[in-house]
Amino acid sequence: MRIFAISDVHVDFPENWAWCQQLSRTSYLNDVCIVAGDVTDRIQLLEKFLKLFSALFKAVFFVPGNHDLWLNSHESFVNSIEKFDAINSMCATIGVFTSPQKIGGVWIVPLYSWYHRSFEPDTSLNDESRIGWGDFGRCRWPSNVLNKEPFDVYSPHGNPDDYFLSLNEPHLHRYDAPVISFSHFLP
Repeated sequence: MRIFAISDVHVDFPENWAWCQQLSRTSYLNDVCIVAGDVTDRIQLLEKFLKLFSALFKAVFFVPGNHDLWLNSHESFVNSIEKFDAINSMCATIGVFTSPQKIGGVWIVPLYSWYHRSFEPDTSLNDESRIGWGDFGRCRWPSNVLNKEPFDVYSPHGNPDDYFLSLNEPHLHRYDAPVISFSHFLP
């Protein structure tokens, strides 16, 4: 068994989707693929991608990246957490792992994350400069994610980094075999 990792596939670009579709249908059937986010902002295309990779690999692990949680006019999600939950439900239906699994004597541990709020552009800048970084124009967070205490000077409107980190707490313990952990964002 081999373990492959890929990220930032961005299959919204036809040449990237074509590359995925031309992968061997037989060469990876005993292997694992870790997909560390940024596949697409369209959930239907993400589903097609994950189904394809599930057919190509013995097991697929996935965590969403920032682009996967972007909202767009083609979908009816109220916010990015609703989309996140829908992505996780879809993964469960397809058989894509989003939680720790032991496979081939190794634990693979997906970790949810978001970049730290200090990366947020200066809030005194106009909306156009903030939207230039798509995450601030295309992600929307519910109040239970944004209105965290204590107040943080880096992001007076909140940030989802603490929310995603809290989802990992049940998985932060000793494991009985080597561990491969992964996330979309650098620690």
